[in-house]
Amino acid sequence: MINFVHGTECVDRTFQYDHIDFHLCQNYSNYNETTSLLYKVRAKQLDKFIADLVDKGLLKNKKITIEIYDPELTYNYINVSQSKSSYDIDCSGFLTFEEIAKIIFYFTQPDWTSFVYDPSKVDPSKARQIFLNLINKYTLPDISIYTSDNIPLWQLDNFSLTYSNDKIYYSSNGQFLPYKPTSNLPVKIRDRYLFFQEDSIFVRQGESTILSFKIPEIEEQDYSVFSYDKWANIGFGTANVLYSYSYDKNKFYNIRKKKNGR
Repeated sequence: MINFVHGTECVDRTFQYDHIDFHLCQNYSNYNETTSLLYKVRAKQLDKFIADLVDKGLLKNKKITIEIYDPELTYNYINVSQSKSSYDIDCSGFLTFEEIAKIIFYFTQPDWTSFVYDPSKVDPSKARQIFLNLINKYTLPDISIYTSDNIPLWQLDNFSLTYSNDKIYYSSNGQFLPYKPTSNLPVKIRDRYLFFQEDSIFVRQGESTILSFKIPEIEEQDYSVFSYDKWANIGFGTANVLYSYSYDKNKFYNIRKKKNGR
């Protein structure tokens, strides 16, 4: 479920597990569902990491609340603190599993202290790196058991979006596919599938890519895709179609170019 946060310009996704409340805020203008799916599985695997720290007596058994904001919406900051009921991480920038795990592991240190900086004394653009440098002195335990499994995040027929080694990729029947998951999830038209990259759209049929379309003007956010029996319209809503794909002709049409009279 997508929650639109009042008073902000982001799409907010919340992932809640036993030990973690994870909030991800992506800018409306570059929202990607694949990024949300990546952070959903990161949150789930971080929950297992936290549970193990609690079971070993290294971490107090209270919630860890994480809020990650799109760096396009704010300056490059990080605040780390705790309350009676939770440890709290609030930052900008899309942190990796390892970076978040390092912050969580920092809470297990006897000498850990809150990091809530004074912007009048610390350059906000440097604050996050100052903190990350601070926690790098602590040796993180092996986290590969949380990131090395092949975890399916999404599936359509024989195609999957899979998480492994803290990255996501498309596969078919267990075999890696070359399409980068940097835009919309694939859609199906009869026996063909459209795979979206930030800069391209690929048409796959059977085991082959039968057509590639180079997007002339790259959009960072996911498109609205309306798929019909022999046609697909791609754009931002029904009133703003940018490209169309014809199944019969196996061809893309640049509607944006026609609208601009070129």
